[in-house]
Amino acid sequence: MIAIDSKHSPVESVAYNTHPVKMGGDEALEALTLAVTTNGVATASDVIAVAAQTLIDQLTFLVDLKQTLLKQKLSDGDVDDTADLLDTSVFDLELTQRSENCLIGSGIRTLRELVSQSEAEIKAVKSLGKKSFEEIKNKVLELKLTFATADER
Repeated sequence: MIAIDSKHSPVESVAYNTHPVKMGGDEALEALTLAVTTNGVATASDVIAVAAQTLIDQLTFLVDLKQTLLKQKLSDGDVDDTADLLDTSVFDLELTQRSENCLIGSGIRTLRELVSQSEAEIKAVKSLGKKSFEEIKNKVLELKLTFATADER
């Protein structure tokens, strides 16, 4: 919940607009334009900064909640179906940014896709160093899973 007291808010009006921008890549990017009018008690940039921090705090709570539930599910042994665990996103494994980026860059987006690879295939992922591989391997072991063997592939 975000509490709002509009009677005492320094914000008088807010309008926004988005428009596509080209930045050299094939990605579709958009620019956001905000028009904020205040009563002078606070500047528009201060108001936007406070609003952004409030949004970050609210969304961080949800991310932390998901991580807490995943850890609780694993520690309680309450995973009825291994499929639930295997559908966990790579983003939810709490890996370093480098490890995460290497996996995503090679098309591995879920734990299921990760453990369906052999150790040799994971080691061969572009830009994945020894430390990152060890981190990923330890995470898989921590979740009581193993990589696929060459026979399973």
